[in-house]
Amino acid sequence: MANDLAGKRIAVTGSRKIRELSEIIERYGGEALFRPQQELLVLQEQEVEQDLELYWNKQKELEFGSGC
Repeated sequence: MANDLAGKRIAVTGSRKIRELSEIIERYGGEALFRPQQELLVLQEQEVEQDLELYWNKQKELEFGSGC
């Protein structure tokens, strides 16, 4: 039971009890990784525009391209 998490990487999110959770994970043989729950992303306008255009064209194909 002491190595149930051997070789596993466990993501720990949030800010409360990180130290306690990481100790428990490591006690069972795992590796604790700390990750934020939220992240600030910089908007890449050209990429978003391309994605939206692809989505819009796909929707038009579905609505008008079925022949129904």
